[in-house]
Amino acid sequence: MTKVSRKQIMEIYNSMLNSDGITTEGDVVLDMQDAVDTLIFRWNKCLELNPGIAKEKTFLTRISQIAKEGIHYLQDFMEARK
Repeated sequence: MTKVSRKQIMEIYNSMLNSDGITTEGDVVLDMQDAVDTLIFRWNKCLELNPGIAKEKTFLTRISQIAKEGIHYLQDFMEARK
């Protein structure tokens, strides 16, 4: 997995705003990779900061629904592009 710094993402965004409208595949891939990295970071941080809540059955049920929503979105995304 490629790690992308926030600075690199901001440089891409800024170049997109000030460009001639051409966005490269690499620009989009970097942006999507950052979205995944951010999701993982935030979920890990939430769990790290709230270990008691993370063990609750109701929490796990609710988080399972959120995870399923994300998984379904990604599956639909990939299926639509086959």
